[in-house]
Amino acid sequence: MVDGELSTDQGIIEGSISLFYRQLYSENEVHRPLLDEVVFSSISREEANWLDRPFIEDEVFRVVQDFNGDKAPGPDGFTMAFFQSCWGLMKTDIIDVFHKFHGHAVFEKCIIATFLALIPKKIDLVDVKDFRPISLVGGLYKIIAKVLANRMRRVVHALRGILSRFEEVSGLKINLGKSELVPIGDVPNLHELVEILGCRESTLPLKYLGLPLGATFRDKTVWNPILEKMERRLAGWKRLYLSKGGKVTLIKSTLSSLPTYFLSLLPIPVKVAKRMEELQRNFLWNGIGDDRKLHLVNWSKVCRPVKNGGLGIRCLRRFNSALLAKWLWRYGEENDALWRRVIGAKYGNDWGGWCTKCVMQGLWCLFVEVHSKGLAEFF
Repeated sequence: MVDGELSTDQGIIEGSISLFYRQLYSENEVHRPLLDEVVFSSISREEANWLDRPFIEDEVFRVVQDFNGDKAPGPDGFTMAFFQSCWGLMKTDIIDVFHKFHGHAVFEKCIIATFLALIPKKIDLVDVKDFRPISLVGGLYKIIAKVLANRMRRVVHALRGILSRFEEVSGLKINLGKSELVPIGDVPNLHELVEILGCRESTLPLKYLGLPLGATFRDKTVWNPILEKMERRLAGWKRLYLSKGGKVTLIKSTLSSLPTYFLSLLPIPVKVAKRMEELQRNFLWNGIGDDRKLHLVNWSKVCRPVKNGGLGIRCLRRFNSALLAKWLWRYGEENDALWRRVIGAKYGNDWGGWCTKCVMQGLWCLFVEVHSKGLAEFF
């Protein structure tokens, strides 16, 4: 839709998209407050020296290994899995880039070359606002940015005052039009607060970062969006044109990854897990439409590792248990993390800080029990 009219002219569409984003990221007001006499909090000399120290191979290698190797590639065409697999061959060149960056504080422009892609937000697309822009950057730039972010995390407490002033100077601020004020308990004068802030009013439960915030974690309905996405994805593929190998690849790369975010934070109910596995089984074995075929191999065998005679498809419930157990490991490792301090203050620490004391209720209680007993006893 261009100026209220549908258009198929590529040139007109391209110009309209370009104009939209130029106007979105520009402003008419150019006045900025002066900061000549403002006293900023600053980091210590020791922290500054720590930030400015030369890069070492082990620091860069840990960052490379922590990346998800299956993310979309950038303009160079390489995913992070390429850097992880070929580290022994490439590490000398990569570390050389870091040394030059440290010595000159600049790097080649080709490193920050970026592809911008528009991802549809919904099915019926009529306007540029129906797309979400994402940036596809090169692997080397991701590595540099992550290494710098890790260093900055150590001194971010001293930079908060600077960041607040940066908001005033740069004009970058919270988008209140997309913000919601959510009361917890009885909040007096809520409507007046909404009018003052210019945001919207909402209530719990609500969706935040794709997850139902404030909903009961045992509620099976919170998984409905994931089930609907899996069903739509399956319905959109023409099984006639996919071999068994193609179906297995699709299940591994797409279908199993859909609920991963939920699985890492919420225990999956048995009925939901069975429904998801049913969708995967039917997609693998059945024909077109309602044409049902015999399932030749038990699903538990299909989910075995390839080296053990299976197809390497993840068992959702075991995968869920492993992801939830990872939080217990992080509890023992991330002593300074805010979430860890909150849990520790609420339940108390035991075993030298590696676990909490006895927990009788709540989601954290379920994390502990899932790890020690498995999922079968809870739903």
